[in-house]
Amino acid sequence: DYVTTPSWGSEMPIVTLDSWVKFASTSGNHPIMNDDDWVRGDLHYQIYPSQYGFDVNGNSDRTFAWQPTAGEWNFLSVSYSVPDNIIKLSLNGVFKESIPNAAVPISFSNPRIGGWLAGSNQARSLEGSIASFRVWSVATDGSDACTGVGIVAAYELDSSAADTNQAADSGPDALHGEWSGTTVDTSSVTSADGTSQASCSSGNSCVADGNGDGTVDVADLLGLLSQYGGG
Repeated sequence: DYVTTPSWGSEMPIVTLDSWVKFASTSGNHPIMNDDDWVRGDLHYQIYPSQYGFDVNGNSDRTFAWQPTAGEWNFLSVSYSVPDNIIKLSLNGVFKESIPNAAVPISFSNPRIGGWLAGSNQARSLEGSIASFRVWSVATDGSDACTGVGIVAAYELDSSAADTNQAADSGPDALHGEWSGTTVDTSSVTSADGTSQASCSSGNSCVADGNGDGTVDVADLLGLLSQYGGG
């Protein structure tokens, strides 16, 4: 299962990606967001192979010292800055670590949340859940903010939406995506340390095991982002 979206921009020197994520497994390959292409500037933000990292084509693969625990929700905020040549990870609203080598601007040619399409082959799928996904053109402070300067895209997937195939973008350019999966209601998303998901909308839902194969291999967006007019 996955969500496909229009491009979020090309040759971007600064990018922040925010997402609430729960990995069902941390072994193998699990994309949070992969560009379907793999040319210079494309991003593969994922667990690969069995290591959580932020890989931009043209840089060497970059992995974080912190690694997720399967079955736990976390709010992950990664800021990538070419001017500062640094990649920063914040975990549940608190700065966690930084790693060097952000030398290549990011281009989002064919973004796919929760999967990677290599040619015509769905080569990777996330086993887990994504509760929110935001893209910024600035380096944020890592907090789970519902508004802010520099928002590029902010998605929701609400089972009550008229078009249930649409992952609605409440950002400034309405870069609506298309999702493949099944929605289920969730009452709350909370990390192991007690951090709760920002209350940005009233109804929450997420994409789950849409093909009924018994695995939660999802690209899923909760309907918490209807007020995200501004990671």
